[in-house]
Amino acid sequence: MVTKTKFTAIGIRYIIDIPNYLMYPFIKNVGRKAKGWIMDDFTKYLHYQKEITAHKLKTINRYLKEAIGPPKKRTSQINIIEKVLHIAGRPLHVTEIIEIANRDFQVQLERDSIVSIIVKKIKAGQRFVRTAPNTFALKP
Repeated sequence: MVTKTKFTAIGIRYIIDIPNYLMYPFIKNVGRKAKGWIMDDFTKYLHYQKEITAHKLKTINRYLKEAIGPPKKRTSQINIIEKVLHIAGRPLHVTEIIEIANRDFQVQLERDSIVSIIVKKIKAGQRFVRTAPNTFALKP
């Protein structure tokens, strides 16, 4: 069953059809005595629909966040270089480090920046040692 509802907004008179099952919470007289709504009832109906929609959106957003998961953490170039050398288990030339990083980690490393980073760490006495020109290994 559909109820024809009349209301006026912004000086324009509207007639809309609303299925009775949607109006259930606000129908005052059910059955033959129902003569329609007054404007206050229609406003209550709109607020009711607004609340339902807001709860649906919250639920959808919560499930989307769970499906996507937490944001991925970025890995620094120095950590990638360290992982490459650890996996290799032997000293590697800079070109080999670049190739393996590109293949395994899908990261483009620039030769000059890698050498600069590693040399700074060697001078600070951290993580790396130089075994030959442009060839590096992890510190034992």
